[in-house]
Amino acid sequence: MAVVGLMNSLKQEGAKYGILVNTIAPVAATRMTEALLPPQLLPHLKPEYVSQAVAYLCSETCTATGDIISAGAGFYAKMTALLTVEGEKDDISGIGQTAAAHDICPNIPNRMRQHHLQAGVGHYGVFNGRRWREEIAPKVTA
Repeated sequence: MAVVGLMNSLKQEGAKYGILVNTIAPVAATRMTEALLPPQLLPHLKPEYVSQAVAYLCSETCTATGDIISAGAGFYAKMTALLTVEGEKDDISGIGQTAAAHDICPNIPNRMRQHHLQAGVGHYGVFNGRRWREEIAPKVTA
């Protein structure tokens, strides 16, 4: 999280000069990670698969600033720092209980927060069944 704090400070300072600042969260096979990852996974996690995201962020076409980009195995995703999900009919944790996390994390910028209230599901349906697969999971994995 220190890198994210540094990114946010540099973003604020650089804004007046038109400087854009982002952070890469890489997943790559390196000497440091090769002992931690399964051997069959290593060929898919070449560092050059991360460098494409770096090249884009350094390009003139990139207008993003303050984003955290997860990059690895040729896949890229903009990360959300805080995502909360609730079910409309949840009888175990009432509406607003998980959304309260947004109130206790005031330093997370609004653009890095998401809250999803799923209509028509109870506690079990938030993470299981058709609505999970079709409506909630795509938001969690985006």
